[in-house]
Amino acid sequence: MDYRQRIREVREDRDFTQKQIGAVINKSQQGYNHIEDGRSELKIDDLIKLCKFYNLGIEYLSGVSDIETKFYKDKKEKNKLRAYSMRGVFAAKRLQKFVRFSVCLRPAWTGRQALRRPSPWGR
Repeated sequence: MDYRQRIREVREDRDFTQKQIGAVINKSQQGYNHIEDGRSELKIDDLIKLCKFYNLGIEYLSGVSDIETKFYKDKKEKNKLRAYSMRGVFAAKRLQKFVRFSVCLRPAWTGRQALRRPSPWGR
């Protein structure tokens, strides 16, 4: 089985969306979709992140083996990484809210217009 089919199958079995898994490997939903569809390649660093997130062995997730192996043998180690990964998802959402808010606060006068003296009759 190809690794693209395997990562899609695992994602769907565990009821994750492409957007959620894309956030784990720091990609957009569209970028992750390109990986699953074969228009883009999955980097080895991203494969390792997915293996840690799903707690699956690299051989299984890459499609080399059909035997499902675990990445972690210790539950504490697994829970620590999962909390860290989800913290990244929440941090990304907070960053998006901040960017939207800061765009609203941007001054109306930018560039050369900011250097000119404002008109007493308005803009």
